[in-house]
Amino acid sequence: MTDGDAVTAVLLERITALEQALAEAQGTAARNAARSAFVELPAASAQAPQAATGRRRWLARLGPPAGYERLGRRFEHLLRLAEEQAADVLAAAHQDADQIRATARADAAKIRSAALSPDDAQRPANPDAP
Repeated sequence: MTDGDAVTAVLLERITALEQALAEAQGTAARNAARSAFVELPAASAQAPQAATGRRRWLARLGPPAGYERLGRRFEHLLRLAEEQAADVLAAAHQDADQIRATARADAAKIRSAALSPDDAQRPANPDAP
């Protein structure tokens, strides 16, 4: 064995010893953290009802959820304008639909009358009718 091999062997032993010491220290730290958390658990659970009571009081001071009237005049005005615009758009859509239906009925009547022969002109437009 050469001097370089001896030095390498010593360094490897030292590294292995340090890794073991590190693993032991990490295990000890984890156990200590777990113990600390376990010890603090009763104190935290004792404070939980007080914290909940404080939050309930804070929510009670806020009151019920706000309606339009509590959001401010400007916001209320904007919401009313939006509702009016929605109603206008809906009314225009209904009017357009009515106009399209009327046009379709008129076109269908023209096509039906053009398809009838002169001797069929006496028959009703509905083929199911007697």
